[in-house]
Amino acid sequence: MKFGDFDFMGEPVGDFQGVDDSASPRYSEMVKGLKQSYTAKPSKANKSELVDSRDVNLHYLYSKAAREGGDDAHLELIKEIESRMFHDNLFGKAFAHHAD
Repeated sequence: MKFGDFDFMGEPVGDFQGVDDSASPRYSEMVKGLKQSYTAKPSKANKSELVDSRDVNLHYLYSKAAREGGDDAHLELIKEIESRMFHDNLFGKAFAHHAD
């Protein structure tokens, strides 16, 4: 079954791809910014900027609580910390020979 208008099926795909400079007034600013980001020398990431993939949610909730404050954000962070502590302890007991 097909639904909708299929009059566009005969038109070239190129009519629907790309960016029309006149349609996007900030297009040149965007391109300029992208060129600068690709031509700039890559900076070495500060160790404080790196987050272990297992800690992403914890880091996110910590940042959210610090940024927004409020009881809900802090409660989410506390629940994540408690969950993390539970799983760390469980792993430590089950695989004591691997945990150092």
